[in-house]
Amino acid sequence: MKKGLHLTIAVALISGLALVLCDSGCDEDGNGGGKVRSLEKARSIADPIADAWNPDAYNWHITGSWVDEEGLLLPPGDSVLHFWHFRYNNNGNLDYIVTIYYDGTHTEFEQGLGDDLNLHELPAYTDEDVEFLMGIATNELIGHLGAGDYMFTITLQATDDDNCPNSALITAYTKYVYGPPLAWVLLNADTGEVLVRSWTP
Repeated sequence: MKKGLHLTIAVALISGLALVLCDSGCDEDGNGGGKVRSLEKARSIADPIADAWNPDAYNWHITGSWVDEEGLLLPPGDSVLHFWHFRYNNNGNLDYIVTIYYDGTHTEFEQGLGDDLNLHELPAYTDEDVEFLMGIATNELIGHLGAGDYMFTITLQATDDDNCPNSALITAYTKYVYGPPLAWVLLNADTGEVLVRSWTP
C-alpha cells in the first residue's frame, strides 16, 4: 500500500476516535438549534468559513463521526458531540480545520502540515455519493461482523496514489460505545472498489 493510503488510514482513525465533549451550549440530547446530519449541509456551513480564511484554499479531507448506515450523523451520545470535520489547505503546509457539529455550531483553527505531502482538492461528493460508499462498506462490514447495532465513521481523503486519487475509509463501532473500532474497509471513493479490509479480532 502506498504512502497516501497509509496516511488516509492514520488520519481517519485518529479523527474518528476524537471525542468532543459537550459544552454548556448543548441541551440534554446534545442538540442545539438546526440539526446538521448530512455532508452537503455541513459543507454548506464549512466552505464559507474556510473561504473567509483563504479564498484559494481547497478541501482535501472530510470525516463524519459518528454516522448511520446511510452516512448521516446520528444524534449525539452521552457527553459526546457528533460532527463533520473538514480540512482545507492553503496550497502549502498550512491547513484550516473546520468542524461542524450535529447542533449546527462549529469550531475552526489552523494546523501546520509536513512538507512532503502531495495534496489535491477532493471532488464535491454529494449525499448520494456518501450513501453509495456507505452501502458498499456496510455490506462488507456487517457481512463480517454479523447483525448488530453499529455506528460508523467515514473519511474521504485525497491521496498521492495514482491508482486511487481519492479514498474512503469506513470504520465500524458498537453503537454509542466510543471504544476501539470493530473493523474497517478502505474504498476507492470514485469507483467504490474495495481496496483493503481489516477485521479486528
